[in-house]
Amino acid sequence: MRIIFKVENLTKQYKGAHIDSDYIFKNISIEFYNGISIINGTSGSGKTTFLNIIGCLDRAYNGTIILNNQNITDKSNLSLIRNKQIGFVFQNNYLIPELTIYENIILPALKFNNNNIMRDYALELLEYLDLIYIKDRYPIEISGGEKQRISLIRSMINKPSIIIADEPTGNLDEKNTTKLLDLIKSFNKLYGQSYIIASHDKQVAGIADNIYKIKNKKIELL
Repeated sequence: MRIIFKVENLTKQYKGAHIDSDYIFKNISIEFYNGISIINGTSGSGKTTFLNIIGCLDRAYNGTIILNNQNITDKSNLSLIRNKQIGFVFQNNYLIPELTIYENIILPALKFNNNNIMRDYALELLEYLDLIYIKDRYPIEISGGEKQRISLIRSMINKPSIIIADEPTGNLDEKNTTKLLDLIKSFNKLYGQSYIIASHDKQVAGIADNIYKIKNKKIELL
């Protein structure tokens, strides 16, 4: 297996922390491999915080983060690294209310991709998830489950090597969860796209190549 993320001596604490209980993580060293990785842990254990750190969104930590053999801990161009190499699916979908669903999806790709290819790809993904009928609607006009699936499509638009997802099936019923997971499995196989997913969902765990658990300020591969 190929290492896609390496975390070395990661420590994250609340601002002004002085005692052990003020630490979120303490001296974590762990490797993530290509494929589909699931992170579980109790509510408040730090799953979202960990995803934000490895996804270059949270810089307030000590330690080293290596992405695809590149040390990104002190990089000044993290926004470019995020845009090209990492896709995100957040618990809060962060769709832009003034843009249509279709415009939200293609927005991350406008800077890098051939417009015609990118637009065809967006429509292909919408068709696959049976969402083509909402492409011209605005976020306020669609359901929470639809927003969650749109967030996944948006994360895939640049064909990044890694997608980080925080509870991506949280608002989906069993049928739509299955569709979403089938899409993840197929993209992992077709494009070698790797996924790091925080989830309590047993259906999600069923597609995992590796399962990690966060407990007592540590993360381990089960």
